Amino acid sequence: MGWSFRRSKSFGLFKLNFSKSGVGLSFGVPGARVGVNAKGKKYLRGGIPGTGLYYQLSLAQSDDEAPTTDTERDVDGEAHADNFLASTASRVMYKVALSC
Repeated sequence: MGWSFRRSKSFGLFKLNFSKSGVGLSFGVPGARVGVNAKGKKYLRGGIPGTGLYYQLSLAQSDDEAPTTDTERDVDGEAHADNFLASTASRVMYKVALSC
């Protein structure tokens, strides 16, 4: 098994999550969070605070978030991540705020 790294810093209801892959952002309270990981994948997480037990559900990526033209991909076929984390996180938090 290889080395791993994970750390987080809370700012009220928001949490910055640092890992080997980069920085993610989540929103919620202990036991219930919605967020975007460092690779841009959205998730919902629910658990029992203080136990380390949780269930994480990955959310499907909508078609409007996927690159649609060849110019949005580099030569290796990888999608560009410019401002992707910030825009995805803001959409997720907006949807959560609307549902409250």
